[in-house]
Amino acid sequence: MSKAKKNDLVMPATWRNLKPRFSRKSSSRVVVRKRLAVAARLIFGAAIIIFLFSFLYLQIDKDARTDVGKKDYTGPSLPINQIVFRSSGPLSHEWFLNWLGPLRGSSLVEVDLEKLQQNLLKEEQISSARISRSFPSTLVVEIKERVPMLVLRLRDRKKGYLDWLVSSDGFLYRGEGYSKGMLRLIPSLHVPASLIEKTPDGKGFK
Repeated sequence: MSKAKKNDLVMPATWRNLKPRFSRKSSSRVVVRKRLAVAARLIFGAAIIIFLFSFLYLQIDKDARTDVGKKDYTGPSLPINQIVFRSSGPLSHEWFLNWLGPLRGSSLVEVDLEKLQQNLLKEEQISSARISRSFPSTLVVEIKERVPMLVLRLRDRKKGYLDWLVSSDGFLYRGEGYSKGMLRLIPSLHVPASLIEKTPDGKGFK
C-alpha cells in the first residue's frame, strides 16, 4: 500500500475550516422569488378573468330586464311572442290577455311599461304590479292581488243580488276569478245598499 500523503493527514486547525466552500442560500432565494412571481401572475390573471366575467354578467342582466320607471330601450327588437304572467291570487293568464287586448305585432320596446302598470293598478283587485322586459321578445307581468276578508251581498234593482269583496286594507271590489267554493269559505253579510256610500261614477261602493 502506498503511504498516505502528508497533506491528507493534516487535521483542520479550526471548526470553521469544516464549512463547505459553497452556499445554497443564494440559489434558494432565487427559487422562492421565481415561485412568488409565478403565483402573483396567476392571482393577477385570475382577478382579471373574474372581473371580465362579472362585467359581462352585469351587462347581460341589465340588457335582459328593464323595470318600470327606468329608461326605455330604443332601436329594433322582435315582436312580442310570449307573455309571462304571475299573480298571487285567482287572476289567470287568460284574464290578463283579455284585459290587455291584441298586441297586433307590437315589438317589446314599443310597450309603455309605466302606462301598463298604471292601468293595472286601476283594477281594485290589484294592489301592486311590476312589468319588465325579457329580451328578445318576452313581456313579464307580476301582480299582487288584494286578499278578501269578507263578502258583502248587496241587492241591485236591475241585477239582483251581487257579491262584493272587502279586502284586508278596506277596499270594496267585485272579485274576478273566485270560484263559488272559494267564496263560501269567506264570511258573508247581507247589507242594504242604501247603507253604503256609492262611488262618484255610481258603478261601485266605497
